[in-house]
Amino acid sequence: MTRTIRREMTKAPVRIGDHVSINEAREVMQTWGMRHLPVTDSSDKLIGILSERDFSRLFGSKLSGSSPVSDIMTLNPYSVFPETSLQIVVKEMAETKIGSTIIVNYERQVLGIFTTTDAMKVLSKILDDDDDGEYRTINISEYLFGHQQGIA
Repeated sequence: MTRTIRREMTKAPVRIGDHVSINEAREVMQTWGMRHLPVTDSSDKLIGILSERDFSRLFGSKLSGSSPVSDIMTLNPYSVFPETSLQIVVKEMAETKIGSTIIVNYERQVLGIFTTTDAMKVLSKILDDDDDGEYRTINISEYLFGHQQGIA
């Protein structure tokens, strides 16, 4: 059985509308300790993502903190359905050097988010073995697909 992203995602993440000001979005991210914030349209459909990196677009531009996040967000972020294999998501994030994946339903409404922090938690589970404290070498593909007995 393939391990899906649904099992490891953070469910119902905080998200904002595309009309929200840059200052308000920054405050939300600081309050919640977030580095990635999904952005939705008036129909609650995913249209972008705001990351800490996006704030750098303010420097040297005519944008102000009162400008809408739609002016600095990344459009069409990497998104997958909940049934997508964890292995596919992790591989794509590593190869494209992105910090998060948004999990959506077929109407593109946000269901969850999977970040590099979540990926580290998965890796920690793989490496953790409370039985005897011994280090083990395992095949991560086997873990992700649930074939390693006693690991998954």
